[in-house]
Amino acid sequence: MLDAEPCGESSPGDYPDRWKHHLVGKLVRRTKNYIVHIDAKENRLDWETSAAYDQRQESDPAYDRSKYNTVHCDVAVLEARPCVGLDQRVIDEFRTLLGEALVCAFENDYNTANKMITSAAVYIDARSQEKSRLWYLGACLWTAGPCAILAVIFAINKEVISITFGPALYWTILAAFAGALGALFSVILRIGRLSVDCASGKSLHDLEGFSRILAGAISGTFVVVAFYSGIFFPAVIQAERAQYAVILLAMISGISERSAVSLIAKFHSEKLNMNVNERETT
Repeated sequence: MLDAEPCGESSPGDYPDRWKHHLVGKLVRRTKNYIVHIDAKENRLDWETSAAYDQRQESDPAYDRSKYNTVHCDVAVLEARPCVGLDQRVIDEFRTLLGEALVCAFENDYNTANKMITSAAVYIDARSQEKSRLWYLGACLWTAGPCAILAVIFAINKEVISITFGPALYWTILAAFAGALGALFSVILRIGRLSVDCASGKSLHDLEGFSRILAGAISGTFVVVAFYSGIFFPAVIQAERAQYAVILLAMISGISERSAVSLIAKFHSEKLNMNVNERETT
């Protein structure tokens, strides 16, 4: 019988027949006392202990019910974290780390279990930020890319386009492109320092990437309008090659998009606060 085996310390071996009722997708640990694995059907962390093991645990001096329950609760909360957009391999590795934490708890090694939980959290945070930055930068590049191409076309065909649209409109459009490229440059410079999370979803990253580049383009347009209206440095307009100075300022103004509130960072901050509150209530 399953319950008849003594179960003091962890028993070596694999015991596939003992736990054959489990649909194992990826095995974490399987002994005579317990099994921990990623379920092949549900793709979630699953585990089971034998009845004999449960009975013996209560009398084990190393067993601490409070620490044991804390490990299981922390694993459950962390596993419920959204893994939007992450590769299945990354998700499996993340759940394997959590599974190892459960194994340590079954072995009454609670300090190591907590270290494994921390390692799993650090691992999934790093992978989540990598994916989030990839989405964000990709959205910015896809938005700013056409602006860069059009800016080159405008610069090469300056005479024709200037005559067609008029000098004022020509330089205004070119300044908008410069502002968009300035915004892209700003994003590239600080992409590694952004506090982001892919749990907010790809659509929000696309929206923010587009809005950042658009904000830069609008800022560049404002610079041209301000200079040609004489609001800022009217003497500059009279200088030779003044339009090029205005384009440079338009690009610099595009970099100021970084002052806008980040929707992704706001979502990430709110999610962290929710996680802290959940931990405090538990």
